[in-house]
Amino acid sequence: MSSDIIINSRSKAEITGVSGIVGFSSGEAVFKTELGIVALTGSNLNIDNFDRENGIINVTGNIKAAFYPSAKKDEGGFFKRMFDKK
Repeated sequence: MSSDIIINSRSKAEITGVSGIVGFSSGEAVFKTELGIVALTGSNLNIDNFDRENGIINVTGNIKAAFYPSAKKDEGGFFKRMFDKK
């Protein structure tokens, strides 16, 4: 199992080991990888290519952060905003 994140000039990201898209907007992108969930935040985010067969996704935009959220319930952060559509 492997998953890598390569970010070039804070404007292009390539993530490997991707098995699916959990959520996506112009400001947040969440992907399921072989090693768990990975998230990107920024602005004007765009999925340029998703090669499902090889598990590679390319994202462009203004990338501010890439991180692996914990499995714990997030009371008021990223996942609450992503999935709590009131």
